[in-house]
Amino acid sequence: MPRIERFEDLEAWQQARKLANTVYDLSDFGVFARDFALRDQMRRAAVSIMSNIAEGFESRTHNLYIEYLGRAKASCGEVRSQLYLAYDRQYVSGEIFEQTLAQAESTSRLIHGLIRYLSTTRQNEIREDAVPYASGYGVSHTSSLTSDHQNRQEVTVITNELQTPPASEPSPSNLQPSTFQPSNLPHPVPLLDLKAQYAAIREEIRAAIDRVADAQQFILGPEVEALEQEVAAYSGCAYGIGVSSGTDALLVAMMAIDIRPGDEVITTPYTFFATAGSIARLGAVPVFVDIDPLTFNIDPSAIELRITPRTRVIMPVHLYGQMADMDPIMEIAQRHHLIVIEDAAQAIGSEYKGQRAGSIGHMGCFSFFPSKNLGGFGDGGMVTTNDAALAERVRLLRNHGAHPKYYHKLIGGNFRLDALQAAVLRVKLKYLDNWTAGRQRNAATYRRLFSEAGLVIDAPACLTSGCRARITGECALPPGKVVLPVEAPERRHIYNQFVIRVARREKVIATLKERKIGHEIYYPVPLHLQECFAYLGHRPGDLPVSECAAVETLALPIYPELTDDMLAAVVAGVAEGVREA
Repeated sequence: MPRIERFEDLEAWQQARKLANTVYDLSDFGVFARDFALRDQMRRAAVSIMSNIAEGFESRTHNLYIEYLGRAKASCGEVRSQLYLAYDRQYVSGEIFEQTLAQAESTSRLIHGLIRYLSTTRQNEIREDAVPYASGYGVSHTSSLTSDHQNRQEVTVITNELQTPPASEPSPSNLQPSTFQPSNLPHPVPLLDLKAQYAAIREEIRAAIDRVADAQQFILGPEVEALEQEVAAYSGCAYGIGVSSGTDALLVAMMAIDIRPGDEVITTPYTFFATAGSIARLGAVPVFVDIDPLTFNIDPSAIELRITPRTRVIMPVHLYGQMADMDPIMEIAQRHHLIVIEDAAQAIGSEYKGQRAGSIGHMGCFSFFPSKNLGGFGDGGMVTTNDAALAERVRLLRNHGAHPKYYHKLIGGNFRLDALQAAVLRVKLKYLDNWTAGRQRNAATYRRLFSEAGLVIDAPACLTSGCRARITGECALPPGKVVLPVEAPERRHIYNQFVIRVARREKVIATLKERKIGHEIYYPVPLHLQECFAYLGHRPGDLPVSECAAVETLALPIYPELTDDMLAAVVAGVAEGVREA
């Protein structure tokens, strides 16, 4: 029974080498060859796949082997994202794009299958039986296997770990096709997989953390200042002020304009709690305005009716990665002498008519919570502005209002950003556009797959007419169909979330849980119906569009490292769920 004892004989490594050769060839001509940044990123990612497969094989340690393969798989995702950028920029033809994408997907499948196989192994001697190995990979050479397994291949890696399989588990060396069927072993698809992202940039992140540790300056300092400049430039703003979280960004922005008890802030009820919570913490009153049923963002046409002499601020939320309709919001604010604070926690890099989130209002507030498109290793946030006076006031307030040290001009708070978070975010910011392209690619793949499955319908009249049909029991959203996210005109949607609408959502959720497919409801109870805001006097039916969204929406995995197979598994799960509903 032949054994593979060199990494060069691994099919995954051979496929990775072919992919690397292809990448070098296609990036060596024309305009692509002159885009040094994209060319070099793509080449590094392709080489990283090969080197990680090889280093994992040579590590002779079970856990390290899996870790290195995880990095290799993440690099496959990087190659795919960069390939889509190259195609969008017309560096490669459609034919070359499809061929290279197929190579990258094949490599990713091979690596994924090997990870899954090794993850189930409990032996010192790790062996890859060609039957489960090939089945997990989904590659064509399985058809050449004979019934007595004449062509069985094994990979031997001697580890230093003493692991004995339970007696009830079959040994990998004698598994038969009947005991190892991929259909009986669901492939989990998490809602978000930050490990895959980290694996691709691990060395850069560690170097950045070491840089901070060597400097021993952990609060504010040069790392934070550099991040502030970089995020401000990325967002098209003159100033950026790093703070401790996205919530504190909203809080300090309102403190900077001296929001006081009794002041009113107009915002949306269909958002994360921090939007309204930060308003209430200052004693101000959140005034909720319903949302647009297609974009889930605040409905500008409903704002002016809620303005009173106590109104100070309009706070639009750019939900799920798509900006609100800012032109009418800014026009209303200018006419009524109001301040606009953009809650851009989910929207870094999104655009409205060519302008970035955080650059249109008087201030923009960002979150660097780990699950965001640009996420740190903990909490963090930033306020952006083009107003020098506001920028200086926010800087004072984030550090107890002190300047110079121990001399306090204002009563502020401890809203400072850690240097470690800034260092990590600076590394990640370099990759943000590539990751965004990956999310956009995944969104496009979802649209194609849902359409091919015959599940897609346009938004029904009950949505576009204001969702009151649900209140009267006449909702026209049919079972068995899906309403996909709407990209409004002149927007750059960065897909922090990919949120669909379905009838009888609980049936779909049950199926996704059974298939181990990640999902989430953002948000099950709109803020005007939360217990803590009962004092505002709202009742069910007051804001029907938000209430309708709360019972129909469902977020699906959209992170850039998803493979096409994983996306197809998600769509298959949704399809089964909606057809059972």
